[in-house]
Amino acid sequence: MAAAPFADVPEEPEALYVRASLRFDAGQYDEAIADLRTVLRSQEKAVPALLLLARTYVRTGDMALAADTYRRLLAVNPRQGTAAASLAPLLADQGDLNGAVQVLEEYLK
Repeated sequence: MAAAPFADVPEEPEALYVRASLRFDAGQYDEAIADLRTVLRSQEKAVPALLLLARTYVRTGDMALAADTYRRLLAVNPRQGTAAASLAPLLADQGDLNGAVQVLEEYLK
């Protein structure tokens, strides 16, 4: 059996982010989430890690955590278009049309 990619990655945020990306692509979502949470413990405003974490929550079907993570990302960077464009339809799908409109209005200011 082959070793998992980056199995012995040091606890460095950049290396963990790369491993999380590989795990996401491989459908290893729980492992990707664990790596991303570790990254965010030391770099809480890491935009790429927040974005990948939100996308991973969407893939796992945890829309509440995805929405919370997109909001966290927008708090760090209100001009993050991908987060706004992803959060708005997610909120609309959950029946929060006012929240969806508010996200887009804030982004367009």
